[in-house]
Amino acid sequence: MKNMFPKSFNSFDVLGIAMFTFMISYQSVPYIILIIWFLFFVFIYRLSFSFEEEKINKFINFTNFKGYKVPRKYIKTTYTVAYLFIVSYLVLQFKGEFNQYISLLFPISLAFAVGCKKCILAIKLIFEKGLIKAFFLNEKFYSYMVLDADKNEEAEQQQKRPVTEEVFSRILESYAAQLWHGDIRKVLTPASILSLENISSDTDPDMFMLSDFDDFIEEVVFMTFEWTSTIEGLKDFLLDRIINEDESLIDFKWRIGKFGETFIYDGESYYHEYEDKESFLEDVNYSQVIKILEKCWNRACKTEEVFPEDEAMNDRRNGFIAWE
Repeated sequence: MKNMFPKSFNSFDVLGIAMFTFMISYQSVPYIILIIWFLFFVFIYRLSFSFEEEKINKFINFTNFKGYKVPRKYIKTTYTVAYLFIVSYLVLQFKGEFNQYISLLFPISLAFAVGCKKCILAIKLIFEKGLIKAFFLNEKFYSYMVLDADKNEEAEQQQKRPVTEEVFSRILESYAAQLWHGDIRKVLTPASILSLENISSDTDPDMFMLSDFDDFIEEVVFMTFEWTSTIEGLKDFLLDRIINEDESLIDFKWRIGKFGETFIYDGESYYHEYEDKESFLEDVNYSQVIKILEKCWNRACKTEEVFPEDEAMNDRRNGFIAWE
């Protein structure tokens, strides 16, 4: 009975919710009828999960479901009945009359009209196997397909980690260095590249005392990657880093200072790109930074080798690096 409701909604789900809300808000329908209809809708949804195209063959083998092929005559008959109830409901409403039976069947008929094949297959399964058996067969299949898949995915994510402590930082550092060249700067802002460079620095084991950690990859590398894997998380990370940056490094690491003014760091001349942290954060191409982080993370989980020297330029040509 876990995961009774879907993780995301499709048009069929939205229709059901809208109709249920409509009946509660505008119709004088007894609550027992609303409850019966709602349970029916949920039951149909749970059964119809198994009739998605990529699952139907597995479901047939799992349940030995013989009635999965729906004759066109059966479909036409079901359509006709469904539309008759819809028309009856609309006619009664037009006349200002009320009929509980029609009100009960109207949303069910509308659901058939929208997601009819799934509904018909679900009803046929109930007739073939019986109500209780059909329900528990689908529960078992659902657990097999969804819950076990979720567990496997979670386990896979936990196992997916960089092959060494320093490889993610090295790959990201190497790739970010390529982004300053060619015409990449036309679509990728300095703030975006500097963000990548600072994330590389923050996951570099040479910047830490490894004896302070039980698992550097888990506690630093993975934590940083996970924190910066969403736009909101990346914004929060960058703001936190800039606010807490050493004042002597704020100009070099983030190019924040008096705009256009040059400064010297370690014998090299640079100039300030941004006046303050707000202008820096506004110039970051967050979705592009996240895409690059994911690309480097995936490689770091497979090999210690950095990308080829022309990787970024190729990514620019094939549209991976683009203005977003």
